[in-house]
Amino acid sequence: MLIHVILAGPLSRYGNGCRELSVEGEKGWQVADLISHLKIPEMSYSFVSIGGRKVEEHRPLSEGDVVTVFPPVSGG
Repeated sequence: MLIHVILAGPLSRYGNGCRELSVEGEKGWQVADLISHLKIPEMSYSFVSIGGRKVEEHRPLSEGDVVTVFPPVSGG
């Protein structure tokens, strides 16, 4: 199944410098499987959204999902 991924900010380094990419996932994949496939360390992202809605890592993925991975945000 084809999953569209958007890597926000500095997370593009996990897409070989690409901010947007498509990943061929396996049937039954969850968000956590995608994160693992992209080799994104747990401390490098704060949350994930699908179609603009925040989701948990155990959420199943579907063909054509648009998954955005957001880095931790800091400021002062």
